[in-house]
Amino acid sequence: MTLRVSFVLVLLVVVAGCTPAPTRTVENPAFTQAYQLRLVRLQALDHWALDGRLAISDGQEGGSGNLSWFNDEHVSRMSFRGALGKGAWQLQTEAAGARLELANGDVHFAPSVAELVLKEVGWKVPVEALTWWIKGLAQPDDWETRALDENGRLKKLRQFGWDVDFASYGELHGYWLPTRLSARRGDYSVKIAVREWRLGEESAALE
Repeated sequence: MTLRVSFVLVLLVVVAGCTPAPTRTVENPAFTQAYQLRLVRLQALDHWALDGRLAISDGQEGGSGNLSWFNDEHVSRMSFRGALGKGAWQLQTEAAGARLELANGDVHFAPSVAELVLKEVGWKVPVEALTWWIKGLAQPDDWETRALDENGRLKKLRQFGWDVDFASYGELHGYWLPTRLSARRGDYSVKIAVREWRLGEESAALE
């Protein structure tokens, strides 16, 4: 798998296109209310980190590796290392812009992460959706369909043409966060298994 394809898949790239306003199914009002309560709590959770595994495939080739992600109100930093250190990269975004550093030492900059990914892979992608999915949320207003459980947790989501499945959650400090999720669009698939979540000051240990 080429570096460019791997990079696109790792970021759960979602090809942005003009789509009609989604027709949404009727939900159980109690489930919807529970989701809205989760949404409010998790939107305020901006200092966190995770450590886990990432598996990617384009239908013909694939790979997996370790993923670490640190996020606070100022910066978001994602680090990936494939088997035997292959395909390693680090992506950092902050108010000043986005920075991508590859294993060979090449460094790329852009005013925003969306522009950086567009520049490097040639596709326009709303990569900000990943910051919602990883917390078990749909990016507001743009989802097509979703399925909730009685606690307001997402079980399934269709957004930007991707089908996202939230296989399991874990509880930490009163927050229920995904521990296994997968996303598929056509032949492309991404799977994330979170070994550890850390919240608040604890997240510094995974920075």
